[in-house]
Amino acid sequence: MSKLRLGPVGMAHLLCHPWLDHVAFYLETPGMDEGYDAVNMARARDLAAGRPLAVLPPEAMTVRGSRSRTGPSLGPTE
Repeated sequence: MSKLRLGPVGMAHLLCHPWLDHVAFYLETPGMDEGYDAVNMARARDLAAGRPLAVLPPEAMTVRGSRSRTGPSLGPTE
C-alpha cells in the first residue's frame, strides 16, 4: 500500500475524505498468500490515523498478485 501512483498522501486523503465517511471500502492487494493482506490493512489504518508508514522489506515490492498466477501445467502426467 502507498507504493502505487496514488502514494501515501493520496491514499490517506481518500481514506479520510469526509464525503466517503459512510462508505465501506474494499481493499484488494497483491500478496494475499504471502500474508500481505494483514500488512496492507495495518498500513491503511496507519494512513487513516495519520501515523507514518513503516518501511516495507524489499521482497514486498516483488510480490505477484493472485491474478497473475497461472494454472497447473496441462502437460503429460507421469
